[in-house]
Amino acid sequence: MTISAFQEEFQVEKDQLKMTISALQEESQAEKDHLKAAISELQNDTIELKEKLDYTKQECQTVLSQLHKERESLNSNKLENSQMKSTILNKEKEIADLKAEIRNLANTLVESEYIRNDLEKGKNVLSLS
Repeated sequence: MTISAFQEEFQVEKDQLKMTISALQEESQAEKDHLKAAISELQNDTIELKEKLDYTKQECQTVLSQLHKERESLNSNKLENSQMKSTILNKEKEIADLKAEIRNLANTLVESEYIRNDLEKGKNVLSLS
């Protein structure tokens, strides 16, 4: 083979390599562009998810705050109910004591009636004599 044949073959291979390199560069650029777009989309998704997470955290905090308020209210109501039960029990005891006193007074009244009747009978007997 002659030098000019080698040069020609070398030039053909060189041109083919240039075309291959050019095609690979185009492919690489297309892949870079695709990856940039994917990264940008992921960044946007990340921002959106972070905003949703922040909003969810705020909602959770609000709900927790409301639950704490309701718990405090329930504790207050429990204390109030306990005090009311105690008051009711005291009033029921007072009523029971008053009923017992009424029974005692009624019994005393009945006894007084018997005594008065006996005295009336005695008075009548004395006045007849």
